[in-house]
Amino acid sequence: MNYLKISGQLVCKMLVLLAFVFAACSDDCVSGGVTEETRVYALSGRVGDVYPKMLKATDDGISMDSSGYEGSVFARKGTIVTVYELDSLTLDTTGRFFADTVDNDSGYFAFENLTLNSPYVLIETLDSCYRGCVENGVFDLLYGTVDSTLEKKSRQVYNAVVDLRHMKNVGVSLLTTAKIPLLRQYFAEGKSFAEASKIAERTFLENLGIYEDLGDFEELVGENSELPYVSLLARWSDWAIGFDINFYSSFVFALQSSSFWSFSTTAEQLYMTTFVKLLNYEIGYAARRDSLGQCTESRENETGKIRAYGGNIFDVVCRSGKWIIGFKTIEHTNGTMVDARDGKTYKTVTYDFGGVPQTWMAENLDFVDTVSLSVDSALKANLKGSVSCYRDTDDEKCRIWGHGYQWRAAMNIGYDDIKVYSIGTQGDSLLMSRRCRDAYLVKESDYEFPDDIKA
Repeated sequence: MNYLKISGQLVCKMLVLLAFVFAACSDDCVSGGVTEETRVYALSGRVGDVYPKMLKATDDGISMDSSGYEGSVFARKGTIVTVYELDSLTLDTTGRFFADTVDNDSGYFAFENLTLNSPYVLIETLDSCYRGCVENGVFDLLYGTVDSTLEKKSRQVYNAVVDLRHMKNVGVSLLTTAKIPLLRQYFAEGKSFAEASKIAERTFLENLGIYEDLGDFEELVGENSELPYVSLLARWSDWAIGFDINFYSSFVFALQSSSFWSFSTTAEQLYMTTFVKLLNYEIGYAARRDSLGQCTESRENETGKIRAYGGNIFDVVCRSGKWIIGFKTIEHTNGTMVDARDGKTYKTVTYDFGGVPQTWMAENLDFVDTVSLSVDSALKANLKGSVSCYRDTDDEKCRIWGHGYQWRAAMNIGYDDIKVYSIGTQGDSLLMSRRCRDAYLVKESDYEFPDDIKA
């Protein structure tokens, strides 16, 4: 009797434990697991890659819509979309699938009723010309042109593996396709699907020199998503990235946004959020490739070198979690100075080079006073005709960005005090005539050359 009583207690305890197990598995353990449950799911999404908005000035303005940018490529009408059920333990296909075709030119698809025993599915897309082909040619991603001499590309398969319990609107792209082998690997090692998915994305990004979470690859790209930059980076070759670093580094860091003021404020914003950001991602890729490692807080202001196209070497510095082109920050102090001539205050910065301080202006000079009695008469004369706005002809903006000064105005040298010499064939110095000096000092558009020297 005692044995039966103990056995009954043991059975009751086991039943209670099993009840907890089944309760815990009611949401996560399905086909191939502890229990199976047939459910009906809905699925929609878009097939294609969105690339960053590039600066594109037109007569009608600048398009801000990522999906309208010529570089974004979506599956053409007629693309076949197949949804395969996956076993919840192995992520192998079970044999059950549903298929449909894209009936629009924007890559959108939808399945209203998917009756499945497992929430895990493989979405496979098959496009006869996925990357933007037209009837007689292939779209060129870099230059936005169509080359009619190229043959259509062979059929290309793009995939995504998702859990339909948590993802009902899916973007199928290059990134989701590249992620799948890693996801399967980590899932086979015993990670949960969600954990394997995140680790796969992190591994993929780190291989590109990106060490931050940019969101699920399967999420449809939003206005502020960084994934379009990853998509572009993943598609480009090492050669193309090196060429970009060569070109954009001077374009971005030498010209800065002032080069775009003639377009519009929108153009300047696109410049800062597209060209600069794209270059930073490419520099990060090169830093990882050249074994610089991750730029972390502990490595702030550490320097290194990266290779670019043609064997060019660029100096980079770790700053605020990213490798950027530049040099180590020098100890400095900020200050101000007041121009006694007109009372304007300017920002300054003082550096200490080997114990020798040097103070530089941190703002452009904006002195154009040729009227006040307190201004030296010679300076008034030397400023006239030798000063121009640095960025904009608008008076208000001119005051913001300061002025540019011809050499003699900046040095306050009188016109008659300037001597121009020519070295003769015998090595003797010859003073050039006044008219040659005038031609040298005055802009050609403002000077009427004498007839005997026009030729």
